[in-house]
Amino acid sequence: MEFSWFYAAILSSLIYTIITLGDKWLISWLKLPLPNFFLFVGIVQFITSILIFIIFGIPELVFYNIFFSYLGGFMWGIALMLMFKVLRHEEAGRVTPIWQTSPIFAAIAGMIFLNENIDKNLWVAIVLVVCGAFLISSNTSYIRKISFNKKLLIVLLGAVIIGFAQVSLKVGSENLSVTHNLAVRALGLTTSIGLPFAKFDKIKELSTFIFSNKKAMPIFLIEGIFPLLGNLCVLYALANGPVSLVSPLLGTRPIFLIGIILILGPLSKKYLNEKLERSQVSIKVISIMLVVSGVVIISSQ
Repeated sequence: MEFSWFYAAILSSLIYTIITLGDKWLISWLKLPLPNFFLFVGIVQFITSILIFIIFGIPELVFYNIFFSYLGGFMWGIALMLMFKVLRHEEAGRVTPIWQTSPIFAAIAGMIFLNENIDKNLWVAIVLVVCGAFLISSNTSYIRKISFNKKLLIVLLGAVIIGFAQVSLKVGSENLSVTHNLAVRALGLTTSIGLPFAKFDKIKELSTFIFSNKKAMPIFLIEGIFPLLGNLCVLYALANGPVSLVSPLLGTRPIFLIGIILILGPLSKKYLNEKLERSQVSIKVISIMLVVSGVVIISSQ
């Protein structure tokens, strides 16, 4: 079968699972300060944008589409900052499933702004995903005592923003190629996540960190090459498929995440601060099944 928007969305989900774990390694194990991390992401996005414009030229000025592509990138940057502030102290296995509730909000935004239909099956899916997100963000050390982690509400807010950002990027794709949409999105993301931290002392600290760590290659791979590939897949999928179907497919990330954590075994706990204790396995499995069931229902519409 040809490489369709369906496979692009699934491939992006896998790539971004690897990026999420790489981010966790970078900010938790290597102790890169968040402001420096945000600056690095912004620099990478800016360089990506400039290279695309050099290679493919400047797109025809269609202000409407350029504005929404830029806005989508800007909102994406805001959402990422919210997510990373929580990811620094929480397990990726708890943060990621909540982050993947964004398909719900993308579907709602698509219904409002793009006239995409949401039937009763989709509302059932909404309940499944929300319940799964709640369970995975709860502390079940004691079976009868469940305490909700309020920090993860910040991740939920980021998911809302991502949902609307995806719709904005969909609008931007109407008269922009995938590569130009990526370039304009990158400029928006640079503005929100990188520009606020673009100070001389931060740039100096970041340069020292990267090149004195002897880990420059994996850092550039995780934060440079992989995001480029993942973003291309996302924008290709959004350009060729409906937001209400593409976005849920991006929600398959929890499956890849738990699978990678299990494959890495003890390394997950050492380098990523990720652990799957026996008492947590069942609740994580149930939670992920709920989330995945919800996104499967949405994607089947």
